Amino acid sequence: MRKIPYGQANFADIRKRNQMYVDKTRFLSLMEESGDYLMLIRPRRMGKSLWVSIMEAYYDIAWKGMFEEWFGNLEIGKNPTEERNTYLIMKFDFSRIESELQQVQKSFHSYISMITRMFVRKYKTYFDDDSFLEEFHRLDSGLEQLNLILEEGLKNGLKIYLLVDEYDNFTNTDLSAHGTVSYKEITRGSGFYRDFFKFFKGGTNVLGEGRIRLFMTGVSPVTLDDLTSGANNIRNISLSPSFNELFGFTEEEVQALLDYYLQETQIELDPAMLLATMRDWYNHYRFSDQARQDMYNTDMVLHFLLSMMDEQRIPQELIDHNIRIGYQKLRHLLLVDSQHTSDARLNGNFSLLKEVIETGKSMGTVRTSFPIDQIQDSDNFQSLLYYFGLLTFGEADRGRTTLRIPNQVVSKLMYGYLRDGLREVGHFRIDPRKIGNLVEDMAYDGNWKAFFTMLSQEIHKQTSIRDYFSAERVVQGFLLAYLNLTDVFLTYSEYECSKGYADLYLAPFHTKYPNLKYGYLIELKYIPRKMTGEAFNDKLLQLKAEAHSQLKQYQQDSHLQEFYESNRTPDLISLILIFHGWELVYLEAV
Repeated sequence: MRKIPYGQANFADIRKRNQMYVDKTRFLSLMEESGDYLMLIRPRRMGKSLWVSIMEAYYDIAWKGMFEEWFGNLEIGKNPTEERNTYLIMKFDFSRIESELQQVQKSFHSYISMITRMFVRKYKTYFDDDSFLEEFHRLDSGLEQLNLILEEGLKNGLKIYLLVDEYDNFTNTDLSAHGTVSYKEITRGSGFYRDFFKFFKGGTNVLGEGRIRLFMTGVSPVTLDDLTSGANNIRNISLSPSFNELFGFTEEEVQALLDYYLQETQIELDPAMLLATMRDWYNHYRFSDQARQDMYNTDMVLHFLLSMMDEQRIPQELIDHNIRIGYQKLRHLLLVDSQHTSDARLNGNFSLLKEVIETGKSMGTVRTSFPIDQIQDSDNFQSLLYYFGLLTFGEADRGRTTLRIPNQVVSKLMYGYLRDGLREVGHFRIDPRKIGNLVEDMAYDGNWKAFFTMLSQEIHKQTSIRDYFSAERVVQGFLLAYLNLTDVFLTYSEYECSKGYADLYLAPFHTKYPNLKYGYLIELKYIPRKMTGEAFNDKLLQLKAEAHSQLKQYQQDSHLQEFYESNRTPDLISLILIFHGWELVYLEAV
């Protein structure tokens, strides 16, 4: 059985050991046609580092003799380009830069110098001019050494390919740990990182027959924008529909992997049920508003397959902790100037995050670049959520771009960010075990009153949090955040059914927990706080009638009926919750 190369990013090693590899090499020729200076941004754990390793193996002149062994039975091996194995490769991995404030500049220069020295040693037959070597070893700066190599390469007709993996890793870490002042010192003016990109502005000024190419990966365009004049000739192909399928797996590829490992291991599990679970949890990424093919997250699929074979069942832990974006990476986005917890307060983007969680989508455009100074702009923040993989492209709505939450894994992560944001500024310090138990009571026992009563009491206590939410939707985010402390429910906001949209649908995760007994349809209604007396009573009666009618309609949905009729155990409970501002004034099962 071919082993799954989970967490591995060394293409040569994967091929030598005959491990599983899903062929993406057809994109090499497409990339050659796209330009000499390219940038491709994707979320974490999608296979970016492996792709950089593939490019290194394909273009490195030193590995020409390994082409047939590594690529012979792959698509590019059957249709190679003229560029194969014709470059001197210089590969950088900027996740190796020390992010400590006092060490980052020294670490950066030391790392660049190490890479350039390794490069000269590896390709010494191309750099055997004594005057060049003497000058190279006299230079103390890695950036100066890099510049000398590029100039010498161009003069001597050499082809040099620079591969930069995780170009924004240490700058993002610096930003989240030390704030914008330190970050700007690195990326702006005479910042040392800015100098690195000056060499790629129009190539160099040296005339010669050589050629320099550059390919970079990262998770955000923010750093690239802040390096602006040093990198404005780099083409960002991140939103090109041509590269939508480069990172991640198509459903056909996931199906093939699943079939292979079920056959090899002879595990007796329903393949349709396994694929449906992976589709719900790991699928639905699109990396262009013109793309029509949904992609599965690479890391999540491999994690699922490994865990499935190890546990002989649907994995107990469906979220691989390696794909969790560290909360510190988003902390500076959710909170304002929060170096000290006592000063922390939620910013406007917290409300946007909550709105996205409530509706499952957002309208707007994805910007290809924006500086750190404008990160609080709602369109930029929304774009950043896309680049981090928390939103993805959906179907256009009346010609407008729609961004949506792709799957259950991302939903669970975002609910966690919402809880963390509230907890960080001193709100909603609810015992997660207690509330998790109440959610499980809903799923197993049908006891829903205890959960909603407790949460409404907690909301009522949080007087200072109300400023962050509109009166119309004061509780839906709270409900979603705390209903997802456990995974017994698959939670859907604005769930489409019977030509309408239910505010919340809690589907019992029956494939993982076969003994669950209840699912929930929930209709939320709101009465403005200022409405009192007869006006309040009339509005309450009106909203009760509306909610009754809507829930009766939703209950007729054919997909819901089919699910609850085919599963003998679960029953569907329909609930009406009416809030007067932040106070729960009506709770009923229909």
